[in-house]
Amino acid sequence: AHYDALLRLGLTPAETEALRQDNLKTTRARFETAQYVVTSRNGRIEATLRPPQFAPVVLQTNGARTLPHGCQIDCHETTRDEIDSLKTPPTEAIVDADCLNGPLIYRALQEGDRFRPFGMKGSRLVSDFLTDRHLTATERAWVGVVCDTEGIVWLAGHRIDHRVAVTAKTRRIVKLTLT
Repeated sequence: AHYDALLRLGLTPAETEALRQDNLKTTRARFETAQYVVTSRNGRIEATLRPPQFAPVVLQTNGARTLPHGCQIDCHETTRDEIDSLKTPPTEAIVDADCLNGPLIYRALQEGDRFRPFGMKGSRLVSDFLTDRHLTATERAWVGVVCDTEGIVWLAGHRIDHRVAVTAKTRRIVKLTLT
């Protein structure tokens, strides 16, 4: 292995040596730097970017907000008649405005987050849902959620929650766009 590369990631010489020794024993080690999480398991070393840490962002109805990791999210309320199609790309979500409770907030994933993915039966752990979609640990760490006071509304870039799905009775719609 190229242990000198670990020094460039910010590990100390002692941590690098500990990883080398642990790899020889095929045990597991974990070290964290300012930007990376470095793990060693069964002779394999993996460095992943640290997920972004940020305070939740309150979204404005009929406005756009820049998110801490550089993306932007637009929240626009409209009527059902103004929407041509309910089919959207992954970067957009259309939800029933009357099913929302309280302000919409964009936040990082939290351990134990659950939601009921639209089109699926029952609730799922967000982590399991993303693993089933074959996202790497690094990709999963960068996924955010839009929530209201009742829970997850949209797993941004992936799926809305069943509770806020547009139905035949829906009159008011909120369209969320992630750019």
